[in-house]
Amino acid sequence: MGVSSDDGSSHAAFARKYQLPFPLLSDPPSAARKAFGIRKTLGILPGRATFVIDADCTILHSYNSQFAPAKHVSEALAILRRGTR
Repeated sequence: MGVSSDDGSSHAAFARKYQLPFPLLSDPPSAARKAFGIRKTLGILPGRATFVIDADCTILHSYNSQFAPAKHVSEALAILRRGTR
């Protein structure tokens, strides 16, 4: 699941463009970022973080980087692959 402060229509376009296999949630007040303690980058850019959460709602892994977006995917996939072996 993806969460962003962008509006729903921009999420729909993004999901179509990249053929995402998961839902995107719109969170304009950034309540999720605040709840997870994700800080702004350089004090102005919304933070970007990825969490791998299991069925018991335990955070198995977190990765936070504004400037290495592809690494969010590789980090999450590595954790998921490790759990399926």
